[in-house]
This record gives sequence, structure tokens and C-alpha cells, in this order.
Amino acid sequence: MTVVQRVLSLSMHTPLSGTPARQLLDSATRDTSISIVERATGLPVTGLEPIVGRGMSADVIVANTSEGRFVVRLKNADWLAHFRKEAWCLEQAHSGGVPVPRVIDYGVENTRAFSLARFVEGAHPIGTDCDRLRVWERLGHYAKILNQIPVRGFGSHMVAEGVFSLSTLQEMLEPEINIVFRDAIWEQQGILSKAQTAALRRSLEDCYTIKGRSGVCQWDMCCENALMRGANPDDVVLLDLDQTVSVIVPAHQLAYVAKAWGLDSAIMQAFLRGYGMSQGDFAEVLPLVKRLLVLQSMRSVRWAEDRSRNWLEKNLAKAHSDIVSYFGSELAPV
Repeated sequence: MTVVQRVLSLSMHTPLSGTPARQLLDSATRDTSISIVERATGLPVTGLEPIVGRGMSADVIVANTSEGRFVVRLKNADWLAHFRKEAWCLEQAHSGGVPVPRVIDYGVENTRAFSLARFVEGAHPIGTDCDRLRVWERLGHYAKILNQIPVRGFGSHMVAEGVFSLSTLQEMLEPEINIVFRDAIWEQQGILSKAQTAALRRSLEDCYTIKGRSGVCQWDMCCENALMRGANPDDVVLLDLDQTVSVIVPAHQLAYVAKAWGLDSAIMQAFLRGYGMSQGDFAEVLPLVKRLLVLQSMRSVRWAEDRSRNWLEKNLAKAHSDIVSYFGSELAPV
């Protein structure tokens, strides 16, 4: 494949302490990684170092060469479209002034989808004594640039550069709402009455007709997906755009941050400052943000039911809190 100068997110950690790198790489992964790096760069690989616990179940390997380090990510072949979307989104982010890693190549090698990018030096804000609110201000600034990337369509699947697969917001939201209300869990858990559940569903379905501009949104914007260069919270590289979707912005972007940290948190305030959004502008969009937040929180309950029941109790509590916040005094006891 011709070398493509693009951008791609990286997740970087050191190997498990005391575990030799060679024991963590099977021969096929090792050989594939070496082939990718040497073909794309023309440099012999002098060593490989697996990165453990990052990369959304991908194999992530750092390759050492005489002219620097590179990161290889490997997933199943059907992940190629995801790598392509991610690379395009980060290329656009780079053009807008967001510091991001740069991709050297991506494609399929030995039935594995891969991306190859230059290694980025820096420190994760997590586990340091840095001012994380300053990091969140930078992330808010970067989010605004991402949100301003022009796109068409909705959803997470990009079918052509800047074109996403779903024609309407309803096509994206309706399956999520159907999952959220697939049974009577909200009544069974004492969160809502049957009538309240029906009213909430109608309110969420009103989101189908939201008017606004669609843009690139990273729903997993966080300090874990950033690096500080020189341990400087004002010099932040955005590493991870794995979770990009085309949605109505800024409402969805703010709802994603609120889901993790809360609408009234110091992190949300720092994010808004970086985004350049006044309290008045935030108040105008807040009713829609709350509605989207409720949908996301309720959807997380269904995810926990289906994928990780250890999270069910915590996610139910969060959904309950967000539902009460949305309804306010209108939510009478069940």
C-alpha cells in the first residue's frame, strides 16, 4: 500500500511489570508487526514492545528502529473501515490545529487490519500531580474544533470521507430508545411508574426532530486519551479518536462529558471554558443536553445487563439520578 500521511489515535502504556515482551507476542503478531513497519518505513525493526491494557482489545505494539519508535495496532480485518474513519477524523483535527499523532500507513496485513503511526512521547495526566482542570480546558478547545468538522449524515460508520451512513438522526436514536424501553425494568426498579416511563419515552423520541448542525463528536473525551508534552497541562496531545460519531453538536458532546462527570462538576465547567461557551449559551442548550444525557445513562444500564453485570448497580444509580435531574419536581414518587 502507498504510504498515507494521516493521523490516528494511539493508546500507550508500558508492558506488565516483570513480563518479558517476547512472552506477550505470538509469532504471527510479531511477524506481522515487523512486516508492516519495515515495508512502510524502510527501516529494520530492532525490537518490539507490546502495550498491555490499552487499545480497545486491539494488539498494540511499539516497534523500535534506528530512526525512532512506531506504534502498530492490529484488529480483525473488518476493522479497516474503522481505522479509515479514525484516520480521516484526526487528519481533519490536525488541519484545525489539534495536536495529534500522525499515521504512516493503514490497511490489511495477514488478515489483520492495522494502523501504523509514530510514537508520541509524553505523560498521561492520570497518575500525575498536574492541574487536570487545565487539561480539561484544552480538551474542551479540541472538542470544539472536532465539532466544527463538516460532515453529512449521522452515526459511527463513515461510508466516504465526511459522509456517515445514516440519513437522519432518528435512524441513529430509534434503535437506542427501543433497547432502553425493551421491558419494564424502570418500573421494576422503582425508578419510574408506568405512566412516567411512557412520558419519558415520548420526550426522548422528540429528539428525532432536533434541528442543528452535525459534526464530529468524540464521546470518550477524557484525560486517559491525552498526553502532556513536557508534563505541561497546556501542551496536550489528543491521542484517541476511536469513539467518533457524527451527531448534533454541541448538545451531544456536552451530554457525553456530563454522563461521565456530571452537569455541575468542575470538569464540566473547565470543559465549557475551553469550548468557549458562556453560561448563557449553556443554559439555552441545557434542556436538550439533559434529554440526551438521560438516554445515554439509560442505555448504559442496558449495556451492563448485556455485557458486564458488575456495572449494573452503579449504572442504575446513575440513570436514576439523571432521570430525576431531568424531570425535576415533575417526577413524583412512584
